[in-house]
Amino acid sequence: MIVNQLCFAHPVSSTLTGGTIRNNMDKVSKVKLVTDAIQYKDWRLRVEIDNQNENGRVFIQWIYDDKCVLTNKIKEWHGRKYYLSEYMTDDEIVKTAFTAAIAAEEHEVREKFSYKGIRLFNPHVDIEALMLIADSTIGRK
Repeated sequence: MIVNQLCFAHPVSSTLTGGTIRNNMDKVSKVKLVTDAIQYKDWRLRVEIDNQNENGRVFIQWIYDDKCVLTNKIKEWHGRKYYLSEYMTDDEIVKTAFTAAIAAEEHEVREKFSYKGIRLFNPHVDIEALMLIADSTIGRK
């Protein structure tokens, strides 16, 4: 079995990726070689550079269309960004994409799950509001 390594800083022998990456576009291209083989539903996996600092960092992010729980209209949604280490392997990229899909799905479940018509686990509830009820616990006797 051949294990592919995606290594941004050090040359690595690999059948799919590897070698030293000299600029940000090379980084994105190398990650896309891996992510282009990933499929989940009809979702799209975004691979870009976040240019918040001079070196930029590669991230992946799921983008998908779904119904808004407030308006009932289909709209494009973006999961959170997952930043990749410059030393990340193909294996880590695939597993990070998997983790990102799970997190996005959990977010959707939290938005859509309700009890008595109330979205109890709404991921958009303000942290200050949650703090007001944080000590409201229940236990068995």
